[in-house]
Order: sequence, then structure tokens, then C-alpha cells
Amino acid sequence: TTIEFIEAYAIADDGFEWFGGTVNTRYLVSAFNDDEAFDTDQGYRGQNQFWFGIQEHGAKDGGFEIDGDAPVTGVQPTSVWKLWNATILGSGSANGQQAGTAFVIREFASPSFFNSVFSDFARRGLSIDANSATHIAGGGLDIANNIFFSFGTNDAVTNIGVTADAQAFLSNAAKTNLIVSPQLTGISRVTGFGLDPRPVFGSPALDPANVRTTPANGFLVNAPYLGAFGSHNWAADWTTLGAYGVMTANGARLPQTTPLPATAPTVDVQPGGLNLATAGSTVTLSASVSGATSFQWYKNGVAIPGANGSTLSLNN
Repeated sequence: TTIEFIEAYAIADDGFEWFGGTVNTRYLVSAFNDDEAFDTDQGYRGQNQFWFGIQEHGAKDGGFEIDGDAPVTGVQPTSVWKLWNATILGSGSANGQQAGTAFVIREFASPSFFNSVFSDFARRGLSIDANSATHIAGGGLDIANNIFFSFGTNDAVTNIGVTADAQAFLSNAAKTNLIVSPQLTGISRVTGFGLDPRPVFGSPALDPANVRTTPANGFLVNAPYLGAFGSHNWAADWTTLGAYGVMTANGARLPQTTPLPATAPTVDVQPGGLNLATAGSTVTLSASVSGATSFQWYKNGVAIPGANGSTLSLNN
């Protein structure tokens, strides 16, 4: 089962909660819900990508509550699930020290978080229960290539990571968990179209050096950036956030929902590699693949409409 393009808005409890199962999900929005944005229990196992969560100032609760509920380590089913490309925003880092930890992992849960952004929570970033920490050594529980920023009063590792295991993930340079501003275009929780969770040009979320390669497993979509959004905003034109004037319509575009072919050639352009700073300038890219009779150009894993020839012109 696959669930995609669903929004949970202003719910009195969790936005989304899984009680076991193996459902795969993409393009979920959890906005202004009173409890956690996302919650998992009872051995949930699934593949997930492109989650956006934002909390409002009143409830001030967390981003994730992750439970496993297995009575003994090794008893099945342990919660083993993975999340790629999430942007999870709290109720505001200066919104009191009452609640609002980005995510708590406990009770034998073994999730993995990659290529995501966690920011703007009033308390902490990450807490790992000792029972869940037993999964770290075997790689079942993994947290890598993420951005953590704006928690409580500062962004020191000891403030973001509640437990020693959490701090180890944040201080291990090999995990590429950055404590740096993701430089999002706009964070807002009120009407006025000020919410734009896309990273601006030059953001560390767009730096290829910080991004883990997305596995080609038949479900996940190639997304060479950190967070739920690249240059386009897949949540802009169908959600309640957009209809109520909270989220801007800038960059609205439905995404590519099928993985790129495993044999598709890719070209990674490093920041500064294409300079279109001069007004009216144009750069043309050409493709030549032996035996190919048709082409399709993609940007950040999304097909560019009409770009199906052997050349692609980019204009400023």
C-alpha cells in the first residue's frame, strides 16, 4: 500500500500515526496539529519520503514520537522504518521551554532519518531511549545527512541531543549531521503567504557534499537536496495551508512520483557551475546517448515539461 499527497490539518491529536503495518508514504503534510506531527507504534515498517510538518504556537508539541512496543530486544516486529527528505518545523524556538522536541525515539524502535531538516523547536532536537540505542551498533537505527537548527536558546550539540547516543550522532562528522541554518525562504504560521519551506540559493541544504545518494529501490525518488523541498514546492497548490493563505504559491509544481530509470544518465552541476547572473543570458546543455531516440530532462528528480529533446536551454 502506498499513501501520498495527504494533509492532516489542525487535528486535536497526532497528525499521522501508524500502528504497525508496512505502508509506504510520500508527500505528507502535517500542519498545526495538537500532538506530534508524526507518530509510529507497534512495529511499523515502511519506506517514506517527502514529509513536511509544522507546529503552531499554541500546542507547542513535538515533531515525532517513535515507539516500537516490543517487550524484549530482538522480538519481532521491531519498528524498522526509514524516512528520506523531511522538513519538520516546530512552534518556534523562542516559544517557551514547555514542549517541542523534534523527535523522541524509544521502546525498541529502530528508524532511520536521512537528508532532512529539523528546526524551530522550543526544546531539543533528538532523544534516544536506551532500549532503542541497542539498534545503533548494527546500523538499524541511523541518523545521517540532516540539518538541525534553532532549538531552545542555542544550537550546541549538548543542547540539541538529550541523550549521549543522540549527541554522538550529532558530533560524529562521518554522519554529516549539520548544526547550521537551512536558510529556508520563509517560516510563518499565519495568513499572508509567508510560509515557503524551500531552501534559498546557496543554502547548505542544496550543497551536494551534504546529501546522501537516494537508494534506487523502486519507490524512493531521486532528490539531491536536504529537506522535503528543492526548487519546487509540491505542497503549494492543493493543501489547506495554501488555501488559507499561509503557504505561498511560489514554486508550485507537482513532483515526479516515479523513480528515475536506473540507467538514466545524470549530470550533477556543482554550485556556481552554471552562472546565469547576467540578465538575458542563456546556457544550452546537450545530451548524446548511444542508441537513444528520445530524451527527458529532469531537475531535482522532476521532469521538466516539454524538455524532451536532445538539448535544454536555460534562461535568466
